Amino acid sequence: MKGALDGVRVLSFSHFAQAPFAVQLLGDLGAEVIKIERPKVGEFERDCLASRDRL
Repeated sequence: MKGALDGVRVLSFSHFAQAPFAVQLLGDLGAEVIKIERPKVGEFERDCLASRDRL
């Protein structure tokens, strides 16, 4: 099934707050998402998320 954003390419330079989630929603709607992360640092929010190992 085709998404509403099929054929759209999104370059994401975001790394704070709601921006990564918004980009995820664009991908869920069919956009091709290319995530650009800072070298050696990566995604800031990735280290902030709770996981089973940390609870």
